[in-house]
Amino acid sequence: MSTSTSTSLTPHDLSILSKIADPESSPSPLLLSPSLPKDPHITTPTLYHSLTTLETTIIHPLRATELQLAGFHPTPPGSPSATQQYQTAISALTSLINEHPTYASARNNRAQALRRVYGDGVLVQQTEGQEDGERGTERLYKSTDTLELSRVSQTLLLDLKTAIHLLTPPPYSPISPTAAKTLSLAHTQRGAIYLRTAKLLSIPGSKLIFSSQEQEGEAG
Repeated sequence: MSTSTSTSLTPHDLSILSKIADPESSPSPLLLSPSLPKDPHITTPTLYHSLTTLETTIIHPLRATELQLAGFHPTPPGSPSATQQYQTAISALTSLINEHPTYASARNNRAQALRRVYGDGVLVQQTEGQEDGERGTERLYKSTDTLELSRVSQTLLLDLKTAIHLLTPPPYSPISPTAAKTLSLAHTQRGAIYLRTAKLLSIPGSKLIFSSQEQEGEAG
């Protein structure tokens, strides 16, 4: 119901939702320049190559996991569960982020991994009898621990907020195609989460995992 949505989401969230509905309301278009560093904060080519190589090593096993889940590849006996493999990747990405907090791609990928594990509806407490499909992205792990979900929600939103902040250039300033792609993915992920949140909050009895003030502080 619309009243619940408008009182639960912050003004910033509603602004994001309005921009999803009206893409033309976005700021000035991005200007691409292939000559610029692929990450505006990781300008040393050797360091950037090292980080992307490590990041690829972390997330590559997840592709095999998804193929196994889809039935395209057999799952070897004794293999860790899909949730365990994602949690391993999340832990490794967390270590990478702790060492290089301005590396936006790692934050974007950690957010994507958290979405895969907990679903796009992670910001909203699930009501009794609610179908899992209503929550958007299929979840690998169905947690009912409010503290865990609150922590995950805030980490996810902060990752996307930080990635967007790190990669957004000043108005009419150029950006590399690689940075622009990561920036676009971060916006898309956050938009998907907010859209699913708004839909779930329209269901009677639904409420945010944490307060709108906390959400504004993390995702504002």
